[in-house]
Amino acid sequence: MIERRSKLAPVLPLVLLGLLLTDDAAAAKIKEPETGVLFPTTRSWGRHKMRAVGAAVREKFGFDVYAGCFYIDAKLGKEKLLAFLGSDQGQGAYAGGKLDKKKLLGNAAFFRWLIRSDLPMSIDMTFVRDVGEDKVKNGYRKGLDKTLKDKAVRDRFVAQIKGEIKEYKHITLNFLPGGKVVLQYMGKTHKAIVSKPLA
Repeated sequence: MIERRSKLAPVLPLVLLGLLLTDDAAAAKIKEPETGVLFPTTRSWGRHKMRAVGAAVREKFGFDVYAGCFYIDAKLGKEKLLAFLGSDQGQGAYAGGKLDKKKLLGNAAFFRWLIRSDLPMSIDMTFVRDVGEDKVKNGYRKGLDKTLKDKAVRDRFVAQIKGEIKEYKHITLNFLPGGKVVLQYMGKTHKAIVSKPLA
C-alpha cells in the first residue's frame, strides 16, 4: 500500500469541505501553508473530475521535502460520502443537511472507510528541494516493504522512477478502481500497474 493512505489524517478536516462544497463556492487554488505551494482545486484524470480535499507537507529530519495535495473523484466521492454519513456507521454525523464534524472525525469507521475506499484518487507531490533518484527509490522501497508481500510488483513500480526529482517538479500517483496505480514522474505518465495491495 503506497504511503498516501497513511498520510490522510492531516487532511481529513478538509475532506468534507472539498466534497460537499459546490463548484461555485470553491476557491481556484488550495495552499499548503508551511511551504506556500499552491495546488489547483480541480484536476482531470481521464474521465474523472478530481477535487482537492486537502494539502499537507512531508518532512524528513526536520526539513520540508514536498507539499502534497490529495484529490478524490468529486461526483463519486460526494455520493459515497453522503451514503456513508447516512448509514448506521455514520452515527448521525450528517443529518438534516448539516454536518457534525466532531462526530465524523471521532468515528473510527470513517477512517477505515476512507483508507479502504476504491474511489478514483490522486496525490500530487510538489517537491520543495532536489532529491536524488536513489533516495526516491529507496523511500518507496522501504514504505512498500512494510505492506506489500509481492516484491516483483514493488520492483516494477520502483523501476518507473528515473532521474533526480528537481525542486518544484512533481510526482503524481493516480489510483483507479480495481487496484490500478498510474505513476506520473516529472511529467512522464507510466503504464498502469494493477495490484490492489499496491493501491
